[in-house]
Amino acid sequence: MSRFLKSGVVALAVAVLAGCGGNAEDALTLSFQSWSQGPDEGDPIRASTAEVDVCSSLCGSEFGPVFNTSAVATFENRGFADIVIDSYTVSVPGSGVADQTRRTTQLIPGRGSAEIEVLLFDFEFKTLIQGLTGECTLFVTESGIPVAVGVDQSVNLPVIVTFSGLDDTNERFTVSADLTAVFAEFQVCG
Repeated sequence: MSRFLKSGVVALAVAVLAGCGGNAEDALTLSFQSWSQGPDEGDPIRASTAEVDVCSSLCGSEFGPVFNTSAVATFENRGFADIVIDSYTVSVPGSGVADQTRRTTQLIPGRGSAEIEVLLFDFEFKTLIQGLTGECTLFVTESGIPVAVGVDQSVNLPVIVTFSGLDDTNERFTVSADLTAVFAEFQVCG
């Protein structure tokens, strides 16, 4: 076989395996872009971190609100077909807390982008994670302001959020995005 023919066969094999690109039959690409603060007044979300107040339960009821930790995930759909994200799973490896899967219906238009609100941690999860940081206690200062204290340490853990959705042809797409959660006591009640 000539050298020219061998090169042609190799190039054809690469094109078939990798895809030629540029037409409607290309695989769709769903790309996570960034994290940002959710619409509520909960725990702060930054580009790669979340500050999760594990003592917010002490500020509940008469002392103030108990916040969930939510964020906004921005995606880009580089394909032509719309993709509907139908679920996401929040995993915190090393926490001992089971993965949390939630259902949603969020459209990411073909050749477009969209923001998806994500509930990262609810009250129940925060209560379970307290065992890693130490006990939360509440005391009232001389000025009458209740303060949550007693957390022995902050704990930094990776958070992996796996999004899953279908396009118009029922092809499933799965994309993971990560951030670091800092679990500690961040708020003064009141």
